Amino acid sequence: MVCAVPAEAHKVNLFAFVEQGQVFVQGYFSDGKMAKNATVRVFGEGGRVLLDGKTDTAGEFSFPMPGEIPRRLVLDAGLGHIAEYRLDDDPDLAATLVADPAEGDSAGDVAGETGVAAVVRVDGELEAVVGKAVAEAVRPLAREINALKTQRSTSDIVGGIGLIVGLLGGFAYWKSRQRSAAGSKE
Repeated sequence: MVCAVPAEAHKVNLFAFVEQGQVFVQGYFSDGKMAKNATVRVFGEGGRVLLDGKTDTAGEFSFPMPGEIPRRLVLDAGLGHIAEYRLDDDPDLAATLVADPAEGDSAGDVAGETGVAAVVRVDGELEAVVGKAVAEAVRPLAREINALKTQRSTSDIVGGIGLIVGLLGGFAYWKSRQRSAAGSKE
């Protein structure tokens, strides 16, 4: 019996996250190589194209949050390697897109008194600096976690070989039982 299954030898993956009003997109293949110079298309409500861009040599592309909330990101690495990321399917990312802290109230809007406004401004600046430092530290970890999700491990390979050997052994046992049953009838 022959069946068609999608080939995933060079499957392209797309990872997106939001940080301080910027949307970051990372494209990479299942073997860990980055999707360099891949086209990134951002779609809004109703499938309208909001913007187009290309990944850099590190497989990354970023853009400031557009006026309309993006609904879908599509990465085209060429030769049929296309990955799609639906923001509607990721409630955490969608919530971040709607209420990003970088787009919050300014210090002057928060308090009417100048003394309190200065304290709030310092806290806001400190929060922005800490947020940026944490995001820079976490970005490589997020990339590694995503790469590990798609890589085949040694146990996966050994398990696959064991499955094949087990199926062949079962088939050989069945055939030997057929032969012995046919020999005893004669």
